[in-house]
Amino acid sequence: MKLAPCILLALLSGCAATPPATPSPQLIKAAMAFVQGAVVETQNPANLAIEGNGFFLVARKPTPATWDDLAFTRDGVFKFEFTPEATGARGVYRLVNKDGFYAFGYASPAIENVRPFGTPPEESQGTQLADLDVTATPDTLGGTPRHVPLKPIEVQLATNPDAPNALTFDNQGLLRVKGQAPHDADGKPANIYVALATVDERLGLRRMNGDFDAGMPYYLYQPAAGQIHAGVAGTGNGSDPRLVGASNVLTPGAAEQPVPVDAIADVFARLNNR
Repeated sequence: MKLAPCILLALLSGCAATPPATPSPQLIKAAMAFVQGAVVETQNPANLAIEGNGFFLVARKPTPATWDDLAFTRDGVFKFEFTPEATGARGVYRLVNKDGFYAFGYASPAIENVRPFGTPPEESQGTQLADLDVTATPDTLGGTPRHVPLKPIEVQLATNPDAPNALTFDNQGLLRVKGQAPHDADGKPANIYVALATVDERLGLRRMNGDFDAGMPYYLYQPAAGQIHAGVAGTGNGSDPRLVGASNVLTPGAAEQPVPVDAIADVFARLNNR
């Protein structure tokens, strides 16, 4: 009994491209890397697990200039890294992962008389780095859309060893400080959302080289991946699975476990050779 390659890869990767008649072990393993892993509680409020087909956007530096600066990953084991100001009374808490990569998101300014802390950003799509920026539109007639650029997730707070425990997320990746919206540099409440992204062809992403966790790798964009769809979990409209908001939610205080790619790919290979 042979498993139909197109069905196998479609189930594993969600790719739309027609796979070869007999997929190689390497291609099966590449597809397996995108299978949803088990979500387990960690009790760490900075951890986030994706349930869906999306990726977190992370970078080695806070201002990515090219696609080689920005990476896609499903690893949501984050922490808040503190950088004190000169006086030591206050500092900036930035969301980073175990490799020191910055996590990126959207800071939407408050929109008065619409919602207490504004509205989620609308999604964007395209193939350029700038296409990851979105617009935040008030859900009221006559509202003016606001440009919202992708930026590192950070918040300025008074120096306090318990501050990281006060920073939490909801299932849209909305940051809260003791249950309230953080304030921007002008003292106004602001929405800060974790960004998620999908691509048309996940198998078109290129795996990043480096000494990283093999179970939850980083991927770099390349044209074979098609369009990027960026936005916020749980906010999309429509049934298109590429729309990140419509097809993804986040579980705070949890982490996705890596799928044992080698073992499962070996099982598929043995079945396919019967």
